[in-house]
Amino acid sequence: MMIKGGCLCGAVRYTAEADPTSATVCHCRDCQKFTGSAFAALVRVSKEALTIEGTLKTFSSSVLAGITHTIRSPYLLGVSAFMLLFAITATFLYFQQAGIVSHSFPDRGAQTAFFATVDLVVNCLTLLVQLFFTGRIVILLGVGVALALLPALTMVGFGVLAFAPSLGTIAVFQVLRRAGDYAIARPTREVLFTVVPREDRYKTKGFIDTFVYRLGDQVGAWSVALLGGLESTTTALAAIPIAAIWLVTGLWLGRRQEVLEASPARADGND
Repeated sequence: MMIKGGCLCGAVRYTAEADPTSATVCHCRDCQKFTGSAFAALVRVSKEALTIEGTLKTFSSSVLAGITHTIRSPYLLGVSAFMLLFAITATFLYFQQAGIVSHSFPDRGAQTAFFATVDLVVNCLTLLVQLFFTGRIVILLGVGVALALLPALTMVGFGVLAFAPSLGTIAVFQVLRRAGDYAIARPTREVLFTVVPREDRYKTKGFIDTFVYRLGDQVGAWSVALLGGLESTTTALAAIPIAAIWLVTGLWLGRRQEVLEASPARADGND
């Protein structure tokens, strides 16, 4: 049988007139990203039957690649800081919500109904904003300001929550913050990765989206315990300067993203 293929850019092409000696399915993260699916279907043929046109290059990957590539780039360290601060404030808000809701609704069924209502409103608001406003907001305000909207909302929300820790306050804060994250902040965060080399994007995004996020979640949980528990006013007030640092980080990332986007070095795959 005749097998033909090549890389996406077309610089390398291969042909093989032979029956495959074996077939495998790989579920590694690299193969998932290369194929855009859950796995890659691979076949093996003898070396003698394979003809290659073009210059081959080597792509290497390791468990620590996401960490090392992130540490080498101030820009990606900034993206990591943005994710870390987001996760910390999200955990602060989660514990504040848990305390207020448990006191407002002793019955578990009522608590579940409350959370379901909040989720429904968040989903509807997110859909509305994504359909009609997300692109316009990012284009009109720019990446930096779009990233800073959620930290700014978080500062205001925790400020109100510190002095008026009511069920209505937590409900409005959660709806606006979560919808703002899903509809504006998260899509804008993805834009940050469009100006980094492909290899950095593949190797660091999973590290930042999983390890850094979970680290922020854990740091937030430890901090809540140190600051006095679920409904502590101190916790709400402590979240404000954290959100302020988060806001500054977002603005810096926006300016840096614009510089990298316009930089000729981007075409060479450099940060």
